[in-house]
Amino acid sequence: MFASGENIVEEEVRLSSGTKIWVKRTAKGEASCQLGGPNSYDVNERELEVIASAGLPVPPKWSSEWDDMILDRDKDGTWYLVVTAGSQLTRSAI
Repeated sequence: MFASGENIVEEEVRLSSGTKIWVKRTAKGEASCQLGGPNSYDVNERELEVIASAGLPVPPKWSSEWDDMILDRDKDGTWYLVVTAGSQLTRSAI
């Protein structure tokens, strides 16, 4: 059995400058359930959006298949997002 959906998490992020902002991370994908077997959620798209920027200019919403890891802004005002490539996130239920 498969079901499409999304998992949304809002969290505080502390930038290297010490400024704290809030972001919303969304994982979109499909949940699968096998009778008598493991359950999983296969992510095929991720989004990262700054929802409270503490007065800083808001960067564009980021969307991709990559795993977003670290969001930061340098002293010149350029936003950076470090991502990992090549692995699809799968969550297995115990």
